[in-house]
Amino acid sequence: MWQSLQCNPQRQAETTAPPGAEIMTSLSLENSRRVKLWVLVTWPAFLAACLLEAVVFATIDPAEVHWPGQVVQPSREAIYTAAFFIFWLIAIGCSSLALWLSKPPRDVNDTARG
Repeated sequence: MWQSLQCNPQRQAETTAPPGAEIMTSLSLENSRRVKLWVLVTWPAFLAACLLEAVVFATIDPAEVHWPGQVVQPSREAIYTAAFFIFWLIAIGCSSLALWLSKPPRDVNDTARG
């Protein structure tokens, strides 16, 4: 028996795999797929937000923008930060929509998946 395990590494891996390893592998594959989709959405959105922030604030000075009915004017950094996250969220929405629309018809029309 020992020789057969030594000569066949695949068989050795099968005998030493813990119970439930198959389930753990499928879960890790599902998690890696979700991480990949998350990166596919957020990274281009981040770059778009950076570009949009540069374009918008190259033309608009946040110190000259006055909010109606507000006594306290936020700092430039606060406006830059808030605008960046707003731009990023909008771009994430656009990227998510583009990814959702790029699904193949068999994934959209598959009734077995529920």
